[in-house]
Amino acid sequence: MKDSDKHQAGLSGQFSLFFEHCPYTIIEVNSEGRMLNANPAAAQIFRVPFRELVDKSFLQYLSPKEAKKFIKYLQKETGSIKTGILLEDQSLVPVEITAHRFNDPSLKTLLLLLKPISDKKGIKQEKQKVNRSISAKREKKTELKQQLAELEKLNQTLQKELKFQKENQEEIRKNTEKFRDLTEMLPEMVFEADSHGNITFINQKGVQILGYTRKEILNEKTIGQLIARNGNNKSKANMENLFQKVLNYPQEYYLIGKDQVKIPVEIHGSLIRNNDGKLIGFRGIVLDITERKEYEDKIKYLSFHDKLTGLYNRAYFEEELKRLNSKRNLPISIIIGDVNNLKMINDTFGHQHGDRLLIKIASVLQSCFRKSDVISRWGGDEFSIILPHTSREKGISIINRINEVCQKKSTLTLPLSISMGIATKTDMSENINATVREAESKMYRYKLIDKQVAESNLVSSF
Repeated sequence: MKDSDKHQAGLSGQFSLFFEHCPYTIIEVNSEGRMLNANPAAAQIFRVPFRELVDKSFLQYLSPKEAKKFIKYLQKETGSIKTGILLEDQSLVPVEITAHRFNDPSLKTLLLLLKPISDKKGIKQEKQKVNRSISAKREKKTELKQQLAELEKLNQTLQKELKFQKENQEEIRKNTEKFRDLTEMLPEMVFEADSHGNITFINQKGVQILGYTRKEILNEKTIGQLIARNGNNKSKANMENLFQKVLNYPQEYYLIGKDQVKIPVEIHGSLIRNNDGKLIGFRGIVLDITERKEYEDKIKYLSFHDKLTGLYNRAYFEEELKRLNSKRNLPISIIIGDVNNLKMINDTFGHQHGDRLLIKIASVLQSCFRKSDVISRWGGDEFSIILPHTSREKGISIINRINEVCQKKSTLTLPLSISMGIATKTDMSENINATVREAESKMYRYKLIDKQVAESNLVSSF
């Protein structure tokens, strides 16, 4: 029997179900490094359809130096190494490879488990969270090793029983139960549904996440009732696309639990067909990506907000300026403001006092503008505001209100004062950036006047 035939026998039965639907990349190689089989997840690392990897040499995806190390590695029974997968575009994907050898000596093949090595850096504020995440990943890695050990035990049994499948159905049933037990131990939700979306199997992790009892789920809940897209209930057409695999995997959805809390998840799925090739159901593995989403939201927030005041930053202001620059938002007024006395307060009382001044001014601005207005910290002591559907006259009245509030909230040690300039775009033929420059120019003019008045008042006080 050829290696390619032997590996198909080695991967048949319930093990092939796990092999096909595992979210991690698994590749079977012979002693020369030729790839005999690859699961669908391999496409995520190699960036080619996984079937195209079969019969290719695994060594062609390694640098010459790493290939020599890997040939020696193939002679070992088990173990793991860290290396890099060299893709056709010469980009390098860092991975950790863990090897497990089939117990059947005649197969002379290895199962390689490939896991990408991430080098993303967390932000300073997330250090403690990252440390906790590392501890959790270590625990998960230990759990995965235990599961792989159980899988190897299951594989040993399956290798013996494959020769007697037709004669010994009872043994196959026992092996199926072992596979179900292994599925129950997985730290992620696993489910199966029929062609109508009715859930026919769900593991204990899925029951725990959703908050229902197993009886409440099986044959009483459809996958469409438990999954939503972008926080909204999915339509029947979208669910059919999910089942028909029109959508590529993985796909991001929300799980809706019994308490109606929406949990962000990533679904890896495949179709279930009968012997005639007819679609009879769907199965999938659901990964909880709550932590990843929270991290992405944190990064997004920090990229568009000023850390000190909590207002939007200049990058967000410029993006919104492009978005709001449309006919339906005319007239559009732009206000540019510059905080007075900031340098004097920094020099006299220290920068912490100056920061308090900026925070107070930001609070005043937030109280005087509408929710639809875009308030941002433009620079060190400058603020900028976009006011859609706002005439120049209305904008001036808002500036007057801001000056009144500043006077009321000022103290001897924290005088609130901001010089502001306004310009208004009333026609689409006008350049919005020119409007911003006009508002800034007027602000500097008013700031000079405010400074002269302040100096005059100071002289007259003697």
